[in-house]
Amino acid sequence: MNPFNYALAAVALGVVATAQAGLVDGSQADYRPLVVVGAPSSDGIGGALPYIDLNDDQFTGTVQLQYFGNRYCSGSLLPSGRHILTAAHCVTYGGGTPYPDFSSDSIQFDGPGGEHVDIGFRSVTVNPGWTFDYTGNGNDLAIIELTTAAPSWAERYDLYTGNAVGTDYTRIGYGGFGWGDTGSIYGGITADGENLLRVFGSNHFDGDNAELCYMIGWNCSGGGVLTSDFDNLYDLDGDGIGDNDLWGQLFYNFDGGNLAYVNGPTSHEAGSAPGDSGGTLLVNGMLAGVTSYGFSFGCVYFDYDCGLNSSWGEGMTDTSVAWHYDWITANSVPEPGVLALFGVGLLGLSLRRRKS
Repeated sequence: MNPFNYALAAVALGVVATAQAGLVDGSQADYRPLVVVGAPSSDGIGGALPYIDLNDDQFTGTVQLQYFGNRYCSGSLLPSGRHILTAAHCVTYGGGTPYPDFSSDSIQFDGPGGEHVDIGFRSVTVNPGWTFDYTGNGNDLAIIELTTAAPSWAERYDLYTGNAVGTDYTRIGYGGFGWGDTGSIYGGITADGENLLRVFGSNHFDGDNAELCYMIGWNCSGGGVLTSDFDNLYDLDGDGIGDNDLWGQLFYNFDGGNLAYVNGPTSHEAGSAPGDSGGTLLVNGMLAGVTSYGFSFGCVYFDYDCGLNSSWGEGMTDTSVAWHYDWITANSVPEPGVLALFGVGLLGLSLRRRKS
């Protein structure tokens, strides 16, 4: 089964949730499992260069999931060096059941000097709470065990365990590339005509599922997801809130600002795009979230060009690593043989001075 096709099919996926009164009519929303930079397209590629990993030496723990060599999602290397954390929707059918065969799938690591290493899947473990039901409760997580350890140069991401709401983050993935006023217009940026480059940019976690569920009217609880929007700096009516600032406009205009809103609009935020699903969100260099899906409420609710295409005014929902910390660590422990070898290494270090 080709996971690439199912990842694309999820574009039209409806939302199953128990609704209550919300700020907007969530049933009319457009959702997409989804880095797009905030600079206007008139800035050209030059305006976006800071967001592209041109040297292959940054964020080497962010990887491509491939099927017969075709990229379909992104993922993050965990501290074990043998496990990849990604989005469950990348590796499951619509009901949340894993694909039966991953023999043609691989993880591509892209490292310094243009090095590319492909490693196969040994197994896939899907979060038991995942049912392909985008309700704001999270659980869009899966862990891929590799057949061999990742390259030594690949960064192992430590897990962020604090409350990420209100913090700045870096989003990294192999998704589509574009600008805030055009959305995602490329399938990716090629490094050598064959391999895609990681794309990255910064944003701010505006809230968790409390704001999301209140806004749409879903019945959900906890902190299973982290939410943010993709702002620009245009404020044509002079009210101090960006015209396409989804969180700011909704909570100030419709709720009177009763819910705290922290981040103002900027021209340098990054949004997610197709292909970024399962990708990396770092807070202080640690893995805080996994890219899950993006959403738009159309022109009525501040989307720059009215439809879901990763343009300004759209929202992003990402799965919280801290919320799922116990499940992640329980399912990403190296095999006993690997632990034994690691122990020998530690013993060796105790017998001689470590070289710098």
